[in-house]
Amino acid sequence: MLKLDAEKAAKIGYVLFRYMRARHRFKHELVERPLPAHELAELICSGRYDFDEVYIDPAANPAIALDGNRMTYSKH
Repeated sequence: MLKLDAEKAAKIGYVLFRYMRARHRFKHELVERPLPAHELAELICSGRYDFDEVYIDPAANPAIALDGNRMTYSKH
């Protein structure tokens, strides 16, 4: 398991928060409201890599590897 420093975890936590906030905004009835970015960063730093079916890979860029509830965009 990759050990992260606090700065990298904070950056990933911020990106994850914005991603999950946008997902919640468009599918609010289907997904949970995201935790604040600093709480996500603390969890990432402690080794957690899955959040409400969103899986991150800290070594990748962008860090979001898989979204089990991914948004599908359609013009209906």
